[in-house]
Amino acid sequence: MVKLLRTPRGYAKVAESLIYSRKPEFVIIGTGRSGTTYFSELLTASGLSCSHEGYYTVKGPTLYNTRRQPDAQCDASWLAVPFLPDDEVTAVHVVRDPFAVIRSLFSCHFFDLEHLEQATDAVTRVRAKFTRFAQKHFEFTGDPLRDSMRWYSDWNTRCEAITDKRVVIERVDQQLSDLSEWFDVDCEKAYRIVSQSANARPVRLLDPDEELQRKLANYPEYPELVKVAERYGYAV
Repeated sequence: MVKLLRTPRGYAKVAESLIYSRKPEFVIIGTGRSGTTYFSELLTASGLSCSHEGYYTVKGPTLYNTRRQPDAQCDASWLAVPFLPDDEVTAVHVVRDPFAVIRSLFSCHFFDLEHLEQATDAVTRVRAKFTRFAQKHFEFTGDPLRDSMRWYSDWNTRCEAITDKRVVIERVDQQLSDLSEWFDVDCEKAYRIVSQSANARPVRLLDPDEELQRKLANYPEYPELVKVAERYGYAV
Protein backbone atom coordinates (compact mmCIF):
# COMPACT_ATOMS: atom_id res chain seq x y z
CA MET A 1 0.00 0.00 0.00
CA VAL A 2 2.80 2.43 0.94
CA LYS A 3 4.58 1.47 -2.27
CA LEU A 4 1.51 2.34 -4.35
CA LEU A 5 1.19 5.78 -2.74
CA ARG A 6 4.73 6.62 -3.79
CA THR A 7 4.06 5.95 -7.46
CA PRO A 8 2.65 8.54 -9.93
CA ARG A 9 -0.61 6.58 -9.96
CA GLY A 10 -0.73 6.66 -6.17
CA TYR A 11 -0.13 10.40 -6.01
CA ALA A 12 -2.79 10.95 -8.68
CA LYS A 13 -5.29 8.92 -6.64
CA VAL A 14 -4.61 11.00 -3.55
CA ALA A 15 -4.94 14.24 -5.54
CA GLU A 16 -8.20 13.05 -7.10
CA SER A 17 -9.58 12.15 -3.68
CA LEU A 18 -8.72 15.60 -2.32
CA ILE A 19 -10.41 17.31 -5.27
CA TYR A 20 -13.65 15.33 -5.00
CA SER A 21 -13.84 15.65 -1.23
CA ARG A 22 -13.33 19.42 -1.21
CA LYS A 23 -16.06 21.15 0.75
CA PRO A 24 -18.25 23.48 -1.37
CA GLU A 25 -18.29 27.21 -0.68
CA PHE A 26 -22.08 27.38 -1.08
CA VAL A 27 -25.04 25.08 -0.59
CA ILE A 28 -28.66 25.39 -1.75
CA ILE A 29 -31.09 23.84 0.74
CA GLY A 30 -34.84 23.24 0.86
CA THR A 31 -37.39 20.48 1.29
CA GLY A 32 -36.59 18.51 -1.82
CA ARG A 33 -38.98 18.82 -4.79
CA SER A 34 -38.55 22.56 -4.22
CA GLY A 35 -36.17 23.61 -7.01
CA THR A 36 -32.68 22.49 -6.01
CA THR A 37 -32.12 20.92 -9.45
CA TYR A 38 -33.22 24.15 -11.12
CA PHE A 39 -30.83 26.25 -9.05
CA SER A 40 -28.00 23.82 -9.73
CA GLU A 41 -28.53 24.38 -13.45
CA LEU A 42 -29.09 28.14 -13.10
CA LEU A 43 -25.89 28.72 -11.15
CA THR A 44 -23.83 26.47 -13.40
CA ALA A 45 -25.12 28.36 -16.45
CA SER A 46 -24.19 31.59 -14.66
CA GLY A 47 -20.58 30.46 -14.33
CA LEU A 48 -20.60 28.95 -10.83
CA SER A 49 -20.26 25.17 -11.04
CA CYS A 50 -22.99 23.68 -8.85
CA SER A 51 -23.48 19.96 -8.29
CA HIS A 52 -26.79 18.40 -7.29
CA GLU A 53 -26.56 16.16 -4.22
CA GLY A 54 -22.92 15.62 -5.12
CA TYR A 55 -21.27 16.53 -1.80
CA TYR A 56 -24.19 16.22 0.60
CA THR A 57 -25.56 12.75 -0.18
CA VAL A 58 -27.64 10.05 1.51
CA LYS A 59 -24.38 8.99 3.18
CA GLY A 60 -23.84 12.49 4.55
CA PRO A 61 -21.07 14.87 3.45
CA THR A 62 -19.04 12.63 1.15
CA LEU A 63 -15.34 12.14 1.47
CA TYR A 64 -15.18 10.80 -2.07
CA ASN A 65 -17.83 10.98 -4.78
CA THR A 66 -16.81 10.84 -8.43
CA ARG A 67 -20.36 11.73 -9.52
CA ARG A 68 -19.67 15.24 -8.29
CA GLN A 69 -18.11 17.78 -10.66
CA PRO A 70 -14.52 18.20 -9.45
CA ASP A 71 -14.70 21.99 -9.87
CA ALA A 72 -18.04 22.37 -8.07
CA GLN A 73 -18.09 25.40 -5.78
CA CYS A 74 -21.70 24.83 -4.75
CA ASP A 75 -23.93 21.85 -4.01
CA ALA A 76 -27.72 21.97 -4.22
CA SER A 77 -29.02 19.39 -1.78
CA TRP A 78 -31.85 19.07 0.75
CA LEU A 79 -29.68 16.34 2.31
CA ALA A 80 -27.33 19.02 3.68
CA VAL A 81 -29.73 20.32 6.33
CA PRO A 82 -28.75 17.97 9.22
CA PHE A 83 -25.09 18.94 8.76
CA LEU A 84 -25.56 22.71 8.84
CA PRO A 85 -24.83 25.42 9.80
CA ASP A 86 -21.18 25.29 8.81
CA ASP A 87 -19.08 28.43 9.16
CA GLU A 88 -17.18 27.47 6.01
CA VAL A 89 -20.27 27.11 3.80
CA THR A 90 -22.76 29.83 2.80
CA ALA A 91 -26.30 28.43 2.68
CA VAL A 92 -29.20 29.73 0.59
CA HIS A 93 -32.72 28.46 1.28
CA VAL A 94 -35.10 27.89 -1.66
CA VAL A 95 -38.86 27.62 -1.07
CA ARG A 96 -41.68 26.57 -3.36
CA ASP A 97 -45.47 26.68 -3.17
CA PRO A 98 -46.49 24.25 -0.38
CA PHE A 99 -49.23 22.56 -2.39
CA ALA A 100 -46.77 21.89 -5.25
CA VAL A 101 -44.20 20.37 -2.88
CA ILE A 102 -46.76 18.29 -0.98
CA ARG A 103 -48.28 16.97 -4.22
CA SER A 104 -44.86 16.04 -5.55
CA LEU A 105 -43.70 14.29 -2.36
CA PHE A 106 -46.96 12.37 -2.09
CA SER A 107 -46.97 11.44 -5.78
CA CYS A 108 -43.49 9.92 -5.68
CA HIS A 109 -44.41 7.93 -2.54
CA PHE A 110 -41.61 9.66 -0.65
CA PHE A 111 -43.10 8.84 2.76
CA ASP A 112 -44.31 5.36 1.80
CA LEU A 113 -41.17 3.29 2.41
CA GLU A 114 -43.00 -0.03 2.09
CA HIS A 115 -44.16 0.90 -1.42
CA LEU A 116 -40.67 2.03 -2.44
CA GLU A 117 -38.95 -1.11 -1.18
CA GLN A 118 -41.45 -3.40 -2.89
CA ALA A 119 -41.00 -1.69 -6.26
CA THR A 120 -39.32 -3.70 -9.00
CA ASP A 121 -37.84 -0.84 -11.04
CA ALA A 122 -34.36 0.34 -10.11
CA VAL A 123 -35.20 4.06 -10.06
CA THR A 124 -37.91 3.67 -7.43
CA ARG A 125 -35.76 1.39 -5.29
CA VAL A 126 -32.95 3.97 -5.35
CA ARG A 127 -35.47 6.54 -4.17
CA ALA A 128 -35.98 4.42 -1.05
CA LYS A 129 -32.45 5.37 0.05
CA PHE A 130 -33.53 9.00 0.23
CA THR A 131 -36.62 8.06 2.22
CA ARG A 132 -34.50 6.12 4.69
CA PHE A 133 -32.26 9.17 5.07
CA ALA A 134 -35.32 11.30 5.84
CA GLN A 135 -36.51 8.72 8.36
CA LYS A 136 -33.28 9.18 10.34
CA HIS A 137 -34.00 12.88 10.78
CA PHE A 138 -37.80 13.09 10.78
CA GLU A 139 -40.53 11.10 12.53
CA PHE A 140 -42.91 9.31 10.14
CA THR A 141 -46.56 8.88 11.17
CA GLY A 142 -47.42 6.25 8.56
CA ASP A 143 -49.77 8.61 6.70
CA PRO A 144 -47.92 9.72 3.52
CA LEU A 145 -50.09 12.80 2.90
CA ARG A 146 -49.85 13.98 6.48
CA ASP A 147 -46.09 13.43 6.50
CA SER A 148 -45.69 15.32 3.22
CA MET A 149 -47.37 18.31 4.86
CA ARG A 150 -45.44 17.98 8.13
CA TRP A 151 -42.16 17.68 6.23
CA TYR A 152 -42.79 20.96 4.41
CA SER A 153 -43.20 22.82 7.69
CA ASP A 154 -40.46 21.01 9.60
CA TRP A 155 -37.69 20.98 6.99
CA ASN A 156 -38.27 24.58 5.94
CA THR A 157 -38.21 25.69 9.57
CA ARG A 158 -34.88 23.92 9.99
CA CYS A 159 -33.60 25.74 6.91
CA GLU A 160 -34.70 29.07 8.41
CA ALA A 161 -32.57 28.35 11.47
CA ILE A 162 -29.55 27.85 9.22
CA THR A 163 -29.74 30.93 6.99
CA ASP A 164 -31.71 34.10 6.35
CA LYS A 165 -30.79 34.08 2.65
CA ARG A 166 -34.02 32.91 1.05
CA VAL A 167 -35.37 32.75 -2.49
CA VAL A 168 -38.95 31.97 -3.54
CA ILE A 169 -38.79 29.97 -6.75
CA GLU A 170 -42.03 31.39 -8.19
CA ARG A 171 -40.59 34.89 -7.76
CA VAL A 172 -36.98 34.17 -8.66
CA ASP A 173 -37.13 36.82 -11.41
CA GLN A 174 -37.55 39.42 -8.64
CA GLN A 175 -34.54 38.11 -6.71
CA LEU A 176 -31.93 37.80 -9.44
CA SER A 177 -29.96 40.70 -7.98
CA ASP A 178 -29.91 38.95 -4.58
CA LEU A 179 -28.69 35.72 -6.17
CA SER A 180 -26.02 37.57 -8.14
CA GLU A 181 -24.81 39.24 -4.95
CA TRP A 182 -24.84 36.08 -2.80
CA PHE A 183 -23.00 33.94 -5.34
CA ASP A 184 -20.95 36.69 -6.99
CA VAL A 185 -22.11 35.75 -10.50
CA ASP A 186 -24.51 37.33 -13.01
CA CYS A 187 -27.71 35.25 -12.99
CA GLU A 188 -29.72 37.53 -15.31
CA LYS A 189 -28.72 35.94 -18.64
CA ALA A 190 -28.88 32.35 -17.37
CA TYR A 191 -32.38 32.96 -15.97
CA ARG A 192 -33.69 33.49 -19.51
CA ILE A 193 -32.36 30.17 -20.81
CA VAL A 194 -32.66 27.69 -17.91
CA SER A 195 -36.04 25.96 -17.63
CA GLN A 196 -37.81 26.01 -14.28
CA SER A 197 -39.31 22.61 -15.14
CA ALA A 198 -35.96 20.92 -14.46
CA ASN A 199 -36.49 17.55 -12.75
CA ALA A 200 -40.27 17.89 -13.06
CA ARG A 201 -42.23 14.70 -12.45
CA PRO A 202 -45.85 13.68 -13.07
CA VAL A 203 -48.13 13.90 -10.05
CA ARG A 204 -50.91 11.54 -9.02
CA LEU A 205 -52.51 13.86 -6.47
CA LEU A 206 -54.47 16.04 -8.90
CA ASP A 207 -56.96 17.55 -6.47
CA PRO A 208 -57.65 21.26 -7.01
CA ASP A 209 -56.02 23.45 -4.36
CA GLU A 210 -59.32 23.86 -2.50
CA GLU A 211 -59.84 20.10 -2.23
CA LEU A 212 -56.24 19.50 -1.15
CA GLN A 213 -56.58 22.26 1.43
CA ARG A 214 -59.67 20.56 2.88
CA LYS A 215 -57.79 17.27 3.22
CA LEU A 216 -54.79 18.89 4.87
CA ALA A 217 -56.96 20.93 7.23
CA ASN A 218 -58.08 17.69 8.90
CA TYR A 219 -54.60 17.13 10.30
CA PRO A 220 -53.60 18.71 13.64
CA GLU A 221 -50.37 20.09 12.11
CA TYR A 222 -52.23 22.11 9.47
CA PRO A 223 -52.09 25.43 11.42
CA GLU A 224 -48.29 25.15 11.43
CA LEU A 225 -48.30 24.76 7.64
CA VAL A 226 -50.39 27.92 7.36
CA LYS A 227 -47.89 29.88 9.48
CA VAL A 228 -44.85 28.63 7.59
CA ALA A 229 -46.45 29.25 4.19
CA GLU A 230 -47.44 32.79 5.17
CA ARG A 231 -43.82 33.60 6.03
CA TYR A 232 -42.95 32.95 2.39
CA GLY A 233 -45.96 34.80 0.97
CA TYR A 234 -48.18 31.79 0.23
CA ALA A 235 -51.84 31.52 1.21
CA VAL A 236 -52.99 27.99 2.05
